[in-house]
Amino acid sequence: MLDVEYVVVDGTHARRKFWGNMVLAGTTDGHAEAVKISRGVLRTIIESARGIKSDDMSPQARAARTVSLKDFDNLVFVGKIGIEKGGPKNDGSGESWPDKNILAAVITPDKKEWHAVEQAPPFNGGAGGAQAAPADAALFSEPPEWAR
Repeated sequence: MLDVEYVVVDGTHARRKFWGNMVLAGTTDGHAEAVKISRGVLRTIIESARGIKSDDMSPQARAARTVSLKDFDNLVFVGKIGIEKGGPKNDGSGESWPDKNILAAVITPDKKEWHAVEQAPPFNGGAGGAQAAPADAALFSEPPEWAR
């Protein structure tokens, strides 16, 4: 299972966080269905972040969709947040779990709500001076406004 932390980067709820889980492997038919759903969500996240239309099967688009899990770390994409109603607790108390925020939809380039997003530069693993700083390093010397 993949434990996901989402951070809202824009709008009235900027810097707020919510969490979710994605199933990436399992042994039952239910796991297989959950894997299919999770992989579909991960694919649409990549398509949103990289501006790839879902019907684009060009070699360039296929290469851009070829990723590892580390490629999702700090990836910015366009999405919609929804609220999942809390279900009843199974402890006989008659109480319900609290409502929670969920990723309701990922907005891809084929939707009118989509817009290009700026990606943060990749983290170099704290290598310090191991790599030469890019010419525009001053642009990234401080965290973005939403991360403060």
